[in-house]
Amino acid sequence: MRGNKITTSFRLAFAVGCALSSASCSSAFFKVTPNGENAAALPDTTASTRSQGPPKPEPRKPEPRKPEPRKPEPVARVLRPIDSVSSAPPARARPTPPDPGVTARASETTLPSVAEPEPAASDSAGVVHLTHLSTLWQTVRLFHPAVSESPDSWDGAVARTLPALRVARESAALSGVLSTLLETLRDPLTRVEQPATSSEPRRIHMPAEFEVTDDSSVVLTLPANDQYLPEDSMVLRRAAARGNGALIIDLREPALSPASSTGLTAADRSRGSRFVREMNAFIEATGFVESVISAPLMLPGERLRRAGVPLSLPPMFFNASGSPNRNDNSNARTNVDAVDNSVSLVSQHDYLQPRLSGDETARDNRRIAIMANEASIIPRSLAALVLAGRASLVAEAGVSELSLVSSVSVPLAQGVWARVRTSTLTYGGVSVALRADSIVALSDSRGGGASALRVAMTILRSKGGPESPLADQPSTPVYPAGTVAFAIDSTPYPNMGARLIAGFKLWNAMRTQHAHRDSYDDDIDAVFVRAVPRLEAAGNRSEYARALEDMVASFDDGQVSLVGASRDALFGVAAAPFRARLVEGRVIVTDLRPGTPTGVPPVGVEITSADGFPIAAWFADHRRDISASNDWARSRELLRLAARGPEGPALFKIRDVTGPERSFDVVRTALPGGGEEEWFERRSATPSRSGGGLAYVDLERLNDRTADSVFRSVKNARGVVLDLRSALNVSPETVLRHFSSTPQFVAARVVRRGMSAPCLEPTLREAQRSCVDERATIPVSINTDTTDHYKGRIVLLIDDRTQGETEQLALALEASSNAVFIGSSSAGAAAAPVALKLPGGLTLNFPVDEVRRADGGQVHRVGLTPLVEVHPTVRGTRAGTDEVLQRAQSWLQSALDGSRTRR
Repeated sequence: MRGNKITTSFRLAFAVGCALSSASCSSAFFKVTPNGENAAALPDTTASTRSQGPPKPEPRKPEPRKPEPRKPEPVARVLRPIDSVSSAPPARARPTPPDPGVTARASETTLPSVAEPEPAASDSAGVVHLTHLSTLWQTVRLFHPAVSESPDSWDGAVARTLPALRVARESAALSGVLSTLLETLRDPLTRVEQPATSSEPRRIHMPAEFEVTDDSSVVLTLPANDQYLPEDSMVLRRAAARGNGALIIDLREPALSPASSTGLTAADRSRGSRFVREMNAFIEATGFVESVISAPLMLPGERLRRAGVPLSLPPMFFNASGSPNRNDNSNARTNVDAVDNSVSLVSQHDYLQPRLSGDETARDNRRIAIMANEASIIPRSLAALVLAGRASLVAEAGVSELSLVSSVSVPLAQGVWARVRTSTLTYGGVSVALRADSIVALSDSRGGGASALRVAMTILRSKGGPESPLADQPSTPVYPAGTVAFAIDSTPYPNMGARLIAGFKLWNAMRTQHAHRDSYDDDIDAVFVRAVPRLEAAGNRSEYARALEDMVASFDDGQVSLVGASRDALFGVAAAPFRARLVEGRVIVTDLRPGTPTGVPPVGVEITSADGFPIAAWFADHRRDISASNDWARSRELLRLAARGPEGPALFKIRDVTGPERSFDVVRTALPGGGEEEWFERRSATPSRSGGGLAYVDLERLNDRTADSVFRSVKNARGVVLDLRSALNVSPETVLRHFSSTPQFVAARVVRRGMSAPCLEPTLREAQRSCVDERATIPVSINTDTTDHYKGRIVLLIDDRTQGETEQLALALEASSNAVFIGSSSAGAAAAPVALKLPGGLTLNFPVDEVRRADGGQVHRVGLTPLVEVHPTVRGTRAGTDEVLQRAQSWLQSALDGSRTRR
């Protein structure tokens, strides 16, 4: 059924416009120049071809400025009949890449300049305000495409703006500061949104009939709705079936019309995903696009960022480089370079881009134009027509990709929301931006003025000629990445904005990057809320480091540590010349630094008080000074910390074998570079010893130069005890080459986690229930040469000092040989950490991969469980006896000789 003719007034306007030029209809209104050339324009009816945005209004002056006379340029092809236009789509030239220098200058944004505030904590409402801002910072940093190449720029911009943001509590003030901040991203989709005023369902009825012009062009109005009716499908099918003319699809929404207050409200934007879903499903169900194309058409896709370690990166297992720090179990080495944002370990992937088959009976030369504005929802299949060059796009004031890419709305204070883009549009695997072929001024209402419709008809009449007005599609997004240069304060005591950024980064690492973020004892969101006012009020570098250290302790991971001058100054750069361990529930001195003079508590005495505090109270007071996977590993680290402090005398109380408690002054001396103890865990300097056909090798005493000769010397032993109760100074590959009996084996499994969509749940516990956490399990396969491997029985000694790379070696030996564990449970912290730089010259080391046993069993926090459990005693420690080693040798002798029968 033929639709209604277009109105007489429109035809009259069209004729009058053509009459303004000499036989060529070349008035400024109808003039659509090809290839982006500037054209003359009449006021209020401008058709700016290939413009990057809406025309800017000129400033008002007392006297109106007369337009300069322009010579008309004829466009004769405008009046050619549509049927005579070639159906071959014009070729689109590859756009010239923008000049980086020009782009950088264009992206400069003036951020508010606020004097450094006095250190002071915000009230409870202010803390909530800052936590909302941290969510916005995290969402942009993790998922916005413009931040992937230069996250430091975003950190610097936020740090500079935070003094103004933290005091902006009212909606107007907050919106103004946030808008200026988000402008640094140069992304029109990432912006501040106002709260919704209504949540009522929106329903705009689709016209019952489409319009048909005198030259048989079909004008179809397609509004966005919550739900489409069956009769709407019939309108689409009839419009597609009328194939003897051009097709104009009107997607314009009246929200941007200056004379209209209706249209898409904030409530509509909050339900935007539903509009997009319904509109795409509606067009797909009717087969509308397939019926107007004859060849297959690829749909556009999205490119998302995956926050987390790339799946292509090898597991961080035996890939450390550099010499380990002796007796330092932090193992802060990784095969990933030091990462300023742990979240920069990002991979990108595209959604599947299916094809529409097309209808072979459809006309090959049918011309299509789409009219839209910034409020329009553009279905994916219609966008494919534009990106493929099969349809022209005419925009009123501009066009938005909001319906084609992913975005989230982040709630902030006082009902202000921030819309954040989380993906880029792709076509054929290449990042593109949806651009209009022509941008015209806003109409007073839908159809009023009809400038967009006139330009669309003009383009359709000229399409396929020698001078096509189609715009080139760029190969990259319209916004540049990392062009705003900001720096973070790296002084030991940074400014308030940088201090808060440090807290944001720590909290982000705990919620989204830490490998073991589902095994915290503390509510880390509550920990972050407590840390925010402390970071604000920190008056010096020690208070700043203390606020961060309390957050670090909540990681519950022995491979997490805070490193830097501020942290070292917090706990002192000097150490007492003794080492103590928890033996039978008592703190016992186990060894002294070599060359220590007399006057130091001897080996075997019990320490009952440290720095004037009873040892139990000292443990409770310093529990949050370190991060540990379990109680036994925490006790080990706390006793190492007890020896640290300021240089000079320190008061300790001890109790020896006689029983009475007495005070003892110990002099702490500065360590080179503020390092840890620099002597071996065990006194024996002999790397191997044999007796009864058994051998003992202390791996701490070996290095890559001496290991081969030592291992060859014990090759003929019936059994070997390998001591793993310390850090490694020899490469694990060397050990496996001599003691592994399996040439290829799976030593462990690495669980790698990530997320491709923001999770805006207020707490981590709610996020674990509601948000998708992508996981991939990667087996750690090791190949080793077993030509000359050891063939006897192997015993591995482990305890709370078995951590990091030593724990990984224990897993590999367990999987590739007949080794058994004897001793006590290991530290339960086997993963290698990455380095996260923080303001103030601090570095956070934390793992992003979870290490599990070869069979998938948990290692983190529980550790490796020995076959024979043995703990040292106070009596054996005082006598200098290694009871764990003795028990291992007796077990090994029994296993080799069998049990003796008593007569």
